[in-house]
Amino acid sequence: MVVVKFTVGADGLVKNVSISKSLQPDADEAVLRIVKGMNTKVGHWQPAIKEGKAVDAELCLPVKFALDSTTINKEPLQYAEELPRFPGCEHITDVQERSVCATEKLYQFISYNIKYPKEDRDNNIEGHVIVQFVIGADGSISSFNVLRAPSEGLKQEALRVMNAMDAMPDKWIPARNEGKAVAMTFTLPIKFKLQDEQKSNPIESKAPEVLVSNATIKVIPNPAQESITVSIFKDTHTLKIFDTAGKLMITQKVTSDSTTSETMNISALKPGQYIVQVISDKESLSAAFAVVK
Repeated sequence: MVVVKFTVGADGLVKNVSISKSLQPDADEAVLRIVKGMNTKVGHWQPAIKEGKAVDAELCLPVKFALDSTTINKEPLQYAEELPRFPGCEHITDVQERSVCATEKLYQFISYNIKYPKEDRDNNIEGHVIVQFVIGADGSISSFNVLRAPSEGLKQEALRVMNAMDAMPDKWIPARNEGKAVAMTFTLPIKFKLQDEQKSNPIESKAPEVLVSNATIKVIPNPAQESITVSIFKDTHTLKIFDTAGKLMITQKVTSDSTTSETMNISALKPGQYIVQVISDKESLSAAFAVVK
């Protein structure tokens, strides 16, 4: 709110214009410019009358500055009632089947476009690259950020593929919250793994295995509130949950070697996106999931 003070003279002209309550220099200047321009752009005021005569009168005018809902640049959500989807499965009416289809198409896109950097392949560098980006309310993707990577080469390759995804003609299906399309931050773990024969004798013609980790382990439900069930592989001994900044939030030991899934209590986690990591002595896999309250 800017409050401007001025005098309407007996002749109906505005004078003595000043700011009584300031908001911000640009806003103040805009209000002063408008009020000072009244004499030439609007014309004379009807002056105040006292005892039958026109007299000077001082006025205070409040001017409110407000952004409407379409103008406000809102921060992207960390979670939403309906998560964003990779395009290509809109013809499927069943919600669960459509989500599975979209996830598979995302994996296919990454596997088709990504290439193992030669230096990393020659040095047997493997591991997870955790990519975070924003999916806008219009389905566009932006603000690419690699949270974690085993090497600079794998980091740059992940960013290259994200830029290729951004250039796709079809946009993502945006997240929805309270019935409206919204911008949301999305976290994507990508696993780089060499085939066994490549570790001792890297051959460029043999394609290395590149996986989106969610294709290997599943998190149910997603998004979740109180607990998650994580699929695990043989010899898994530890589960860990990290936030998107890489901070370790939960560690849980696996006591049975015959189970294929493990339930984790996540009631202490705040709403947002997290990474769950399934660890054995030989390898580890990661998957992203969201927490809602």
